[in-house]
Amino acid sequence: METIIVGIDDSANARRALRWALDHAVEGDEVVALHVWHMPPAGGFDATFLDPAVFEEGARQVAQDVVDDVLTDEEAAAGRVTVRVVSGHASGVLVDQGRDADMLVMGSRGHGGFVGMVLGSVTNGVVNHAPCPVVVVPPTSD
Repeated sequence: METIIVGIDDSANARRALRWALDHAVEGDEVVALHVWHMPPAGGFDATFLDPAVFEEGARQVAQDVVDDVLTDEEAAAGRVTVRVVSGHASGVLVDQGRDADMLVMGSRGHGGFVGMVLGSVTNGVVNHAPCPVVVVPPTSD
């Protein structure tokens, strides 16, 4: 049994990465959809009034929506994916979580970045520092 961690956000590339992981996982593998979130900047104001639980719950809902969008009914019924949300810097959290994984899977780019970049900054950071193999799923050509 292997652990496959898939870095997800609400992008089409993240959905393709999760689909790739599910299509290549064998029976008994654990597929974890990992969504990393962080508190928004407070613009120089005291941010103690912000409730992190609200942001974590929002991140959990985004992650669950992505998983629900990708899974077939049979995969959902079989509990093929575990959803995990972690607060922090995306590439650092993915590298850290990769220490206990057999593979990390990511889309080549998520949200943000510059048009024309082959890899997004998070993917690039993970590829360069991951403690396990990394699969980068490219976007489709359509």
